[in-house]
Amino acid sequence: MEFVCEVDDMLKVMGNVNLMENGSGIWMDLPDDTSVNNDRYMTIRRIAYGASQSGKRYIETVSSVNDCWPVYGEASLPEILAFAKKAVQELPKSDWVKELYSLSLKLEEALK
Repeated sequence: MEFVCEVDDMLKVMGNVNLMENGSGIWMDLPDDTSVNNDRYMTIRRIAYGASQSGKRYIETVSSVNDCWPVYGEASLPEILAFAKKAVQELPKSDWVKELYSLSLKLEEALK
């Protein structure tokens, strides 16, 4: 499978990788991507990887819809792969980054 966008190109426009304040994961700002659908304005702001209060892992985008924040959605494979690659560069010792990177390697292998 080949993506329309290149992961390395995405890295140039993504924000810095940060630890969540509560220690339950990592997040990174995404370049603003605003779309209009049936008079709804949706702006994707960031991607996050972490654990819910019940301990289950998640990876999702965090957006605003009509200025309502936060609205959670699915992360695309290119977003996940770019997030993992940038996370390894910026926070290589984080256990969250190690988990995300391991997941990204499995995704890349499955796409071959």
